[in-house]
Amino acid sequence: MYKLIIFDFDGTIANTDKVIIKNYLQLYKMHAPNVKPSIDKIRTFSGPPIEETMAREFPDKTVDFMISEYRKVSKNNYIKYIKTFRHCRQTLKKLKENGYFIAIATSKKTESTRFSMELLKFNELFELVVTADDVVNKKPACDCVDKCREFYGVTREETLFVGDTNYDYKCARNSGVNVALMTFFKRPLEEGITPEFTTNSFKKLYKYIENYGK
Repeated sequence: MYKLIIFDFDGTIANTDKVIIKNYLQLYKMHAPNVKPSIDKIRTFSGPPIEETMAREFPDKTVDFMISEYRKVSKNNYIKYIKTFRHCRQTLKKLKENGYFIAIATSKKTESTRFSMELLKFNELFELVVTADDVVNKKPACDCVDKCREFYGVTREETLFVGDTNYDYKCARNSGVNVALMTFFKRPLEEGITPEFTTNSFKKLYKYIENYGK
């Protein structure tokens, strides 16, 4: 049976796709006006570390400068557009009430993660939040998952990682834990991605967790 459920943040428990799309459209307009990326392409920026995206998409600027610019444009967009998914909050509360440990492992920076959690009123739900600032190696490395397991003292077999991207899947597999993928958005998945469970429903996710191992 599972004891620890680790959640990715963007695209998994927080619907930030519109935030991310608005942020990058503004950045392209300001710093790469000749680039016209598709919305589907921008959706793939949810998952990888922001440093990788900035280095690739804005090669004539420094990564630190672009991250600073991202932070400037993002605050208002987070306030306007961030939301959670249907039945997500109820599911998280139910997991806690029924004795599961729940944690967050994200590639977001600490400041952005905490701000997002405050907007969604998630702070009281999670005892442990592991961000990109808390690990040496970011996803798809397994540092964030291992940190969560070590904090709660659970085995790989007792852990489920819930995410929505290739990075989340690889992160879980690199740690040797099972993975469930949420499919609220049609993100491109690489060949050979075979999670234990796939769904776009938190109610179905909860049933899977409760019935696992029985």
